[in-house]
Amino acid sequence: MRVLVAVVAAIAAAVAGVAIAHSRDGSTNPEGRPHHSSAVSHRGSARDAACPPVTTPKLRTTTAPAPAALVDAVPLLARPRRAGDAPPAAGRTALALLRVRGANLRAARRIAGRDAWVVPVRDVGGDGCRRHRARSGAVVVGASALYPLVVANTRQIALGGAALVQPCAGDGELIHVGALFAGHVSEASLLAPDGSSVQATVSDGYAEFLLPQRDAPAHRTRVLQWTDDGGATRRQQVLLPGVAVHCAPAPMSVARAVGGSPSALRLVPLLGDGPRLPVRLTARDQQTCVRVGSTPGQPCADRGALSNQDGLAGWGARLQGGTLVLAGLADPSTISAIRVRRVGWPSGMRVTLPVSSSGAFALAERGTFVHGAAWQLRTILHSGRPGVLRSVGLGPSLGGAKASRIAEQLVAHYAVLRRPRTPADELPAGNRAIRLGATTQFDANPAYARRVGRGGHARFWLVPGQRSVCVVEVGDGNRGGGIGCGSTDWPGLYDGHKPMGSTTYAAVGPRGHARRRSLVFVLLPDGSSDARFVHGRSVRRLGIHANGVVLLTRHGGRISWGAPDGSRHSLRVP
Repeated sequence: MRVLVAVVAAIAAAVAGVAIAHSRDGSTNPEGRPHHSSAVSHRGSARDAACPPVTTPKLRTTTAPAPAALVDAVPLLARPRRAGDAPPAAGRTALALLRVRGANLRAARRIAGRDAWVVPVRDVGGDGCRRHRARSGAVVVGASALYPLVVANTRQIALGGAALVQPCAGDGELIHVGALFAGHVSEASLLAPDGSSVQATVSDGYAEFLLPQRDAPAHRTRVLQWTDDGGATRRQQVLLPGVAVHCAPAPMSVARAVGGSPSALRLVPLLGDGPRLPVRLTARDQQTCVRVGSTPGQPCADRGALSNQDGLAGWGARLQGGTLVLAGLADPSTISAIRVRRVGWPSGMRVTLPVSSSGAFALAERGTFVHGAAWQLRTILHSGRPGVLRSVGLGPSLGGAKASRIAEQLVAHYAVLRRPRTPADELPAGNRAIRLGATTQFDANPAYARRVGRGGHARFWLVPGQRSVCVVEVGDGNRGGGIGCGSTDWPGLYDGHKPMGSTTYAAVGPRGHARRRSLVFVLLPDGSSDARFVHGRSVRRLGIHANGVVLLTRHGGRISWGAPDGSRHSLRVP
C-alpha cells in the first residue's frame, strides 16, 4: 500500500500557493520555493498539456450507497446516521479541491470525539491529470482544514491502513500525518529512525499525528505501526516532506545516555528539532538531581523513596527563554520506559521516553506555554505491561492571572465546590507563611476557596482554579502552614485512587518526653465512602466531611477508603 503524499501536496499548493512540478509519470515533486505567490505552475508532457489551471471546482456528489467492501473495511460507515454527521463547509471545500467524483455526503459519518468526518466517494481520483479507472474509497476531512486528512481507495484501506502527510498543518507549525485503518484498531505509533516514537489513540479507525515542522529534513522516513484485529503487528512506511518549508518550529527533545555512562545524558531532538541543552546528574545528601540547562532551583528526588512511589518520581520546571522541562527518576530495575502525554498535545498524542541506566529521564519543549503544562506519566515495565500512572503539573508563567473560573471537572466531582461560600471559607489574611494570593506559579484562586476540614491545631482549605488545585493547611492563630498544589488533569482527583492530601508531623508532650504525632488530610471525590484507620488489629472509622478526611494519630498504620467505582485504596501513615 502506498502513502498518499502527492495528492495533499497539490491541494496545499492550491491553498497556500506552493509551486508544484508534475513529472512524466504523474507524480508530484515539490520544489521548495517560498510560498508568497498565489500562482501554481505546471510542467509536463504533451499528454498532460491540457491540465486546467488550479481553481476551486464544483463538488460532484452522489446518493449511491457505499460499496459493501468499503463498509466492511470502515465499520463506522455502517452505523445509523446521526445529527452532526454532515461534513462542514471546510470539509466540502476540501473534497471539491481534491476533485473527487461522487462524494456521498449523506453517507458521511463523524469520527467519535474528533472534528473529522469519513466521506465515501465513488472515485478518489488519480495521479496528476491522467485518465484512470474509477476507484471507490473514502476521504477524511476536518472542520477547519481546506485539505483532506486522509485519501484512500477501498483496496488500500482493506489491506490494513492508508496514511497521508500534510506539511504546515494547524497554524503552520506542524506536519500532519493522518491514517485510516481497517477494522477495530485501538492504538498506532509513528516510529523514527533514532528509536523514539509517538503514539496516538485510534477513533473509529482514524488516527492522526502532529509532528514538529522541520526545514529540509535529513531523515524523512517514519514507520507507522499498529496491531490489527487478528493481533498481528502491521507496519507501513511513511515519508515526510523533503522540501524546505517556512513554518515556525515546535521543537521537542528527549534525554538519552551518552557513551554508556549512567551519569552522562544529552537532549536529542525528537522527530526533527528541539532544544539543545546540557543534562547533568548530581547527588546531594540522599537526593539525586536531574539538572537541565543552567536554571537554578530545579527539584531533586530521594532515590530511596522510589520504592514507596511505585518506582517513579517526576517534576516540571520552567527554564529561561520559554522552555518547559519534564524530568525525573525511575527505578531502572523494573521500568524500561516512560510514556508521556501532555495536556495540550493534539490528538491524544504521546511520547515514549527511554529510561537510562541511572534511571533519569527528561523531555524539553521550547515555546510560549503561557498557561503552563500538565503531563501524565505511565511507566512501562520490563515485561512490556503498563505500570503506574502519575501526573506532573506546572502552573502558568510568572505574572499569570488567577483563574476566573473553577475547572468544570472539579465542580462536577466535589460537592463542597457546588455549595455557596460562607465567611468560614475565607483564607486567613494575616498568615505570611502561606501567601497564596501572591503565588503566581499556579492559577488556584483564593476567591473560590472552601474550608474542608479541621484536626488538632490545624485547619484545611481546598483552593481550586482552572488548571491547578491546592490544599492549604493553616495552624491555629495563623502560626505556620503549608501548601500542596497539583494539576486539575490529575486522574486521581476524580477516580479516588490516588487523591491529594498532606501529612504533618509534630512532637507533643512535656519536654524530654515528646512523642511524635501525625496529622493526615486526604481529599476525596464525591461517591467515596467507608474511610477508616487501621492500626494493628484496631480499626477506627473516619468521617468524610466536605470531601475531606482528617486523622490525628500517634501511631503508624494505614488509612483506607472506598473509591467511587467501588474499589478500595489506602495509604500508609508512618
